[in-house]
Amino acid sequence: MEDREEKAISNKIQIISASPQLDEQAQVAYVNVNLQVEVIPGQLVAIQLIADKNGEITAIEKKQPIQKSWYRIISTPFVKIKNHSKLWLTTINLSRGKFSQWIAHPNGLFLIAIIFYLLTRLIGLDNFPIYFFTDEAIQTVSAADLVRDHFFSPDRIFLPTYFQNGNFYNLSASVYAQVIPYLLFGKSVIATRSVSAILSLLAGVSLAWSFRWVGKEFGRRKNDQAMPAQAEAWWSVVLFLSIIPAWYLHSRTAFETVLFCSFFAMYLAAYLLYRYRSSSYIYLAVLSGAFAFYSYSPGQVVLAVFTVGILISDFRYHWRNRKAILGGVILGLICLIPYFRFLSYHESAPFEHLRNLDSYWMTPIPFLGKISRYAHEYLSGLNPYYWFIPNDRDLIRHVMKGYGNLGWYNLPFILIGLVVLMKHLYNSANRVILLAILAAPSGAALVGIGITRVLVMVIPMTIVVALGWQSILDWVGNERRLTKSGDDFPIPGYPRNVASTRVLNKRVAQAALFIVLAGINLYMLWDGLHNAPTWFDDYGLYGMQYGARQLFEEVIPRYIQADSKNKLFVSSLWANGADVFIRFFIPEEYANRITMGSIDTYLSQKTPLDEQTIFILTPEEFRQALASPKMRYLGMLETIPYPNGKDGFYVIHLGYVNNVDQIFAAEREARRHLIAEDLVIQGYPARVQFSPIDAGQLSDAFDGDVFTLTRGLEANPFILDILFTQSLTIKGISADFGSMDFEIRVILYNDQYPDGMVITQTYKGLPPDPHIELLFPKPYQGNHIRIEVLSLSEGEIAKIHLREIHFIQ
Repeated sequence: MEDREEKAISNKIQIISASPQLDEQAQVAYVNVNLQVEVIPGQLVAIQLIADKNGEITAIEKKQPIQKSWYRIISTPFVKIKNHSKLWLTTINLSRGKFSQWIAHPNGLFLIAIIFYLLTRLIGLDNFPIYFFTDEAIQTVSAADLVRDHFFSPDRIFLPTYFQNGNFYNLSASVYAQVIPYLLFGKSVIATRSVSAILSLLAGVSLAWSFRWVGKEFGRRKNDQAMPAQAEAWWSVVLFLSIIPAWYLHSRTAFETVLFCSFFAMYLAAYLLYRYRSSSYIYLAVLSGAFAFYSYSPGQVVLAVFTVGILISDFRYHWRNRKAILGGVILGLICLIPYFRFLSYHESAPFEHLRNLDSYWMTPIPFLGKISRYAHEYLSGLNPYYWFIPNDRDLIRHVMKGYGNLGWYNLPFILIGLVVLMKHLYNSANRVILLAILAAPSGAALVGIGITRVLVMVIPMTIVVALGWQSILDWVGNERRLTKSGDDFPIPGYPRNVASTRVLNKRVAQAALFIVLAGINLYMLWDGLHNAPTWFDDYGLYGMQYGARQLFEEVIPRYIQADSKNKLFVSSLWANGADVFIRFFIPEEYANRITMGSIDTYLSQKTPLDEQTIFILTPEEFRQALASPKMRYLGMLETIPYPNGKDGFYVIHLGYVNNVDQIFAAEREARRHLIAEDLVIQGYPARVQFSPIDAGQLSDAFDGDVFTLTRGLEANPFILDILFTQSLTIKGISADFGSMDFEIRVILYNDQYPDGMVITQTYKGLPPDPHIELLFPKPYQGNHIRIEVLSLSEGEIAKIHLREIHFIQ
């Protein structure tokens, strides 16, 4: 191995002349040697020459890379850029030889790539993607609440580990990342998204820096024990990452999955540097992994799977560096303290999160069925069709139309890179990247593959793309190929030689690649800003969820300021958790003048309504209001169009018809009528009369599964009147409900209590989705039980969630 390296370096050294000379003043003879030396850009080489008394070079004894200090590593790129800048300013008519010295220099290209990356992220940031999602707004809203409450959570926890997003805890590092920007710029779309966009650059910089020092290892059959040589294509990692469509789109949003991917990239990069540069990098790897762990809940599974994989893969290397590993383990345990603290008061949070995501792991299917489903989802996350061909699995707001998630134009580089990885699996660097690829779908497969959950795949794939390009670059500069083909382009002023041709070919190829990648970046920016608004026609809840900025930045403030008596009722059916927009966009002093909900609020029960109430409705709700016999249309104020020109929202006045009270009274009477159904409950046939339902079915309330749901249509209380075909002995009931304060009323009928024995219990302040047990004063024997569930937080109209009813016998 060492002989081959010595020969390789010797081939790069050419002695042009060597002549003895005499210093007449000092009377000392010396040899004047002219050398032409070619080395890898950025690589320092020590050369020791020995000459005899006649000036003949007798030996080139030893050549090896000179190890750089940290200061030299950091400062060298900037010094070289400075020197090149002086050369560019002072030299106008460059010869071809001088041109080859600065064209496509990796350090310069790296800095320009960073500039391109940031420009293509920050330009038009509030216009593309065309939506501003509640999952983005909640980051800054939570940060603002944290600052307002002096860094205490609503349950008085100082510096809480997690924050709520809807009904579950899944926000952490992304909220803390927004604190300083919020203090500086307040709540704004650009500020919120800029934090994510700028932090996403960490992924590109981390991967590029590790590829610089480790990239040459990927093409080797075994691990090189010497310090690895630099890879010339390291700068391209930033631009290759930038043009991956899934990353391009999401790095312009404030979704927490972007933050996880950035920190995971740092974790991957630090591990490679630990493996090939210094064991001290293990501490950076642990800290990066900790930040990734607290960034995105599904990513925790990916992180765990990948970590276990690299621990097994490089076990012998870890054992040799066990002191560093022990320090890393201790640091990792310290980083987990906030998580353990969180579990101490929210021990069921991880499982509640899975349930809220409707994971099949929380359903009563056989265990082997769950394993089979997991395998199916996992393999879907590795399916090339999913990554390179536009698909209908992902929601349209999470894709760039026509590009594919990884970009079809990256496929040739990825194929070459994967061949190199698979060819040299004995090499640790190759195994690390393959393990990252295999770990990427592991978290998403718990629920279902979707690009936001499996976005981390772009991190190892960026390395694979860069490796593919590095392989092409090595082929372009292959000495044997150039010697055999005579592909020798002389540089003026220098002898014709293969070495100079190799350098020139590589630099021309690097410059050409930069132009191509920069061009793709600029095209994607133009395409996103000009064409993306009309890529898809669905702008509603299941589509783009378009309208947050248009309504809350432009329309609503105008009506609030126009008249201090104006009140606005805004549809919430076009976005998930749309009430967050009030907290994000609207100053607190005006927030109480805005209500969000569905037009059903006014159609299901009589609600105070006067001429100062302004409705902002979707087209569907507008038509529903016009079709209702309860409402009068009083006039149109304006329409807010969708990007395709169609009407998106109507700003209108509505009123009730004169006889609306009689209509509501008739509906109220109809709601009291119960529906009858025969059912088997805990093995006993029964006839059940119940209030109308609009979700699930009656049997879901008696199937033994708290994750199935029976939801009442409107009735409050919700009634279950159960008549068994035989007499039973029942000691009480246990039940699970949706989150609410409620009163449960049980009426027991038998010969002893022909008019019924009433048992009533009120429950307030229970945890989410409460479970209760109500024991009777004494065991009941009979066959007729009536259960009434009354929501205390709602009026006559309520959608009561009944998860499970069980009779204690």
